[in-house]
Amino acid sequence: MVDYGTGTTFDVVNKDGDYFGGAILPGLGISTRALHEFTAKIPLVKFEKVKFAIGRTTEEAVRAGVYHGAIGTTKELLFNIRKELKADAPAIATGGFCKVFEKTGLFKQVEPDLTLKGIAAIWRKMNA
Repeated sequence: MVDYGTGTTFDVVNKDGDYFGGAILPGLGISTRALHEFTAKIPLVKFEKVKFAIGRTTEEAVRAGVYHGAIGTTKELLFNIRKELKADAPAIATGGFCKVFEKTGLFKQVEPDLTLKGIAAIWRKMNA
């Protein structure tokens, strides 16, 4: 599962649902904010899906870099996770930015509220 929230987290579970491990990197909003806060002239840019890879303005360049960089990072991590597992494990996207990756072909399912649905399912199970 890849959760595109404040951080971007990759969580790997086995067939029984036990946590196996994962990877954590800065979230997409944090990435755009860091470029703004830690450089002299890059404005704060809202993250969004773009079709272009070459930005014609600074804002477009940031959007292109962060969006396509996220796709590249996701592809690479999923490739290496599957390689380590020696399995073609399905990937599910969740979190605030997951809808942006809906038609990339990277995920079997895109479910923005998966974490909340999971918490609700646990609560129902514990209180049944």
